[in-house]
Amino acid sequence: MGVEEARNVVLEVAKPPAKMISFYSGPFLSLSVGDTIREDNYKLYLRATSLRVYGRYKYDIPFKDLSPRQVGPHVDLFDRFNAFGSGQVLQVDDRGFANLPDHQYFDGIEEARARRLVDALSVLKNAVPQLATDEEVLFHEAARAYRASNPKSQLPEAARRFKVQAEGAVHDKDYGAAAEFYGQAIGVAPWWPEGHFNRALVLSNTGDYELAIVEMKRYLELMPDAQDARAAQDKVYEWEPKVK
Repeated sequence: MGVEEARNVVLEVAKPPAKMISFYSGPFLSLSVGDTIREDNYKLYLRATSLRVYGRYKYDIPFKDLSPRQVGPHVDLFDRFNAFGSGQVLQVDDRGFANLPDHQYFDGIEEARARRLVDALSVLKNAVPQLATDEEVLFHEAARAYRASNPKSQLPEAARRFKVQAEGAVHDKDYGAAAEFYGQAIGVAPWWPEGHFNRALVLSNTGDYELAIVEMKRYLELMPDAQDARAAQDKVYEWEPKVK
């Protein structure tokens, strides 16, 4: 199974009324929270450290903790549940992003699709290091070409579309969506300095300081002599202690 097929398999999970179920376990309390997932506009973003899925709610599934396995008609995402430890109830913040608890799984999937989902999640997790390396190489090449160019390239119309959508999301204080729109703009024009700078800022507003640092460093690589280079580097220093 290739990366693109794996993405499509995960996307397909949203179409039947599958449930993503979370368990909380504390010293004297155990409960579960279920959410039926059924969205036509379900999206999946493959990120450097996690899989981001948009359904009724938005979930970040960290690759470092992802250990998918099929158990009957459901798929366990994490195999680290401790019945005597402490956990966390699935909570959705004001941006619609959910923090994942100690134990979570997809339920209500027929077994054949459950097996394919496990395979797909494993493919995506294993592909991330190489995809991230390829992206880094492409960015450095684009940065070298941008610094050497005179005059600088104009932002393509396709990237401008995402830029405008990102600015609208910022206006609505939907920083998660803004980060994704800026990410799509950068996908079209990886040499766009302001896109990296603005994405770094909105990512910091979502608490994703690790990726915010990556984007701010890319801005500095593109614009080492920018008037705000000192302030941009100071932002990196400010965010470093906040990386979990």
